[in-house]
Formats: sequence, C-alpha cells, structure tokens
Amino acid sequence: MRRKSTLHFLHPTADPGRWTSRWCVAGVLATLHCAHARPPEISSAELRAEIDRHSCAYSTAEYPEYSALFLDAERCPVTLSASPLGRAVAEAIAEARAINFLGTTSEQFDEAVKARPRPTQAAADTLARSMFWRDPLLVRAVLDRALVRLPAHRLRCADCQAPPRPAPRIVAWSDFFPYISAFIWPVELEAGKIDVYLCSGINGAAALPSDAAMIHAAKLAAVDFGLEEPTRQKIRNIAHGEASRSLADVATLLAALIDAPASRARICAAVAQRRWFTGVTIDPC
Repeated sequence: MRRKSTLHFLHPTADPGRWTSRWCVAGVLATLHCAHARPPEISSAELRAEIDRHSCAYSTAEYPEYSALFLDAERCPVTLSASPLGRAVAEAIAEARAINFLGTTSEQFDEAVKARPRPTQAAADTLARSMFWRDPLLVRAVLDRALVRLPAHRLRCADCQAPPRPAPRIVAWSDFFPYISAFIWPVELEAGKIDVYLCSGINGAAALPSDAAMIHAAKLAAVDFGLEEPTRQKIRNIAHGEASRSLADVATLLAALIDAPASRARICAAVAQRRWFTGVTIDPC
C-alpha cells in the first residue's frame, strides 16, 4: 500500500514563538548577505587625495627650477599604497599617464612659479596638484580609469560623477593617415639640417580639418609608434642619413615608413589601446 506523502506548513498562529524565531534568523541572514554583497564606499574627496599623491613639483641640483609632474609615481616621492583604493588608483594612473602628452597646464605652472618668490617644496607641490585639476583632459582620463578600476577592488564611490565618454567612431586608415603624419613632422631648421618633431607643438596639424578626437588619437599614437625601437632609429636615419636629402625627400620617406604594413599594424593597435579616451578605431587598417 502506497504511503501518502504529506506536506506540513507552519501556521503563524500555531506556535508564535517558533514562527518569530524563524523570521528573526532569516532577517539576520539577509542582513549579513546584503552587508557582504555591498562594496565599501569611498568619497570623491578620498579618491582625489589618492590621485594627488601621484603629482608633484620636481627639481634637481642640475635643474633647480620647479617643473610640474602629473601622474608620475617614478619621480614624485610616492609610497605606493597597498590599500584597495591605492591599488585601484595606481592601475588607473598607469593607463592614463600617456594623456600627459595632451595636457597644457604644466606650462601654466611654469609661469606661476616664475611670477613669485621660490616656494617651499610643499607649496610647489600644492600648486602642481591644483594645476593638474585644471586640465580637463587629464582629469577626464584619470577619473574615467579610476571609476572603471574601483569595482575590481570591491570599492564604489558614493558621490563621484563619471566623466563623459567620447562617442565611438570608426575611421579608415586613409582618413587617419594625414593626422598621424602631421605629428611625425620634418622641419628644415637651417640649410641642409632637417629634424623630425614627434608629437610636439611643431607639427602639420594646422593644415588639417579641426577634429579633436582625431588629433588626440594621432598624437598619442605618434608617441607610441615613434618612440619605440627600431622605429626611432629609422626616423633618425631618414632625417640625418644623407646630407643631400631635401625636406621633400625626408617627408616622402617618412610617409612610406608610416604607411608600411608593419607600421600600420602598430599604429592601429596604439589607437585601439586609447579608444576609451578618444573613441576612435581604425578599420580597415
């Protein structure tokens, strides 16, 4: 004979003490679970203070004038923090440091220092950090990367505002080529002497349509491409290899170097690496 199975339900009025104790245990477990799942909060002031540690005023015995260093843990006296916030910020700065090539407020720091009596190291550091927060590109870059990194370290910022993200863009190599070429730029300084300027204020960008995203992508890619070896040596050889080369000859040889398949691949990879900042992707490359 098959035994009937019976489901027993605890009626709330059957044993009030037992019913209440079960609800209390369930409530405690739920509270513990929520406390475990919710990441610790930090404030925007705490995040800013940790970022500030990576910028300073720098001088040496050989060059006693202060200069501003932004996002530079190597030359600023930074003791890297082992805290979750310290690790998150260090990782963010490692990604954002290259944006220094687009910054402008270091020049404002130089002017401010020259306009006053020599400040103490502490006062110069404070001035450098204030200049960092005036640079919209650097601030956008480091805050973007920091807020991306915080969740991996089980942190969340209670009052941080995420900076705006650039709109994604896909451009062809033929459209990008004039921009990257403008920042690997040959100049004849005097008769027979040609130098190549890499990602500097001396460039060919003035002749191109004004496009901030393309210019930022090209400048950053020019640094990544032009400063690595053996590309650096190839550029030197083109500029200084033969005294008989004209400016037009050097420009033609540089264009061929940039447009070579291996160079294209490296430049496109460099642009993709900064897509989070510029929004630009090259396709086809």
